[in-house]
Amino acid sequence: GFAGTATAQPSSDSKPGLFVNLTSDEVWRGWMALHFAWRTHQMGHPVTVFLNLEAVRFAWAKPPEQTIDGIGTPPRQALRNLIAEGGTVLICGPRIARLGIGADELIPGAEMGKPGLTQPYMFAEGTRIISW
Repeated sequence: GFAGTATAQPSSDSKPGLFVNLTSDEVWRGWMALHFAWRTHQMGHPVTVFLNLEAVRFAWAKPPEQTIDGIGTPPRQALRNLIAEGGTVLICGPRIARLGIGADELIPGAEMGKPGLTQPYMFAEGTRIISW
């Protein structure tokens, strides 16, 4: 078994869950993935976003938010909204460390992913995985 357990596992009577794997910090791609995740959560599906590789930068609270004209809510704000509404955001710890970003510099509510924490979200019954 895994060393840890996830806290927001979907129940058998809930809608299927969604696990979003985002690897890019490109603003348009991030906006698409994170808005898709946030809106899916608003439809009643449990949603977990896993930010890894360059995408961990979206959870970095320190730099100014990057935006693109006409896209509405920027990616970091979409993450904040998702967390505020009960969604889960997991961050790749090794990538954060490699970039020199401290855990205390992440948006509130984002959790460091690790073996035993991340996998239960991915393998929860009925969960679909999509990657950007």
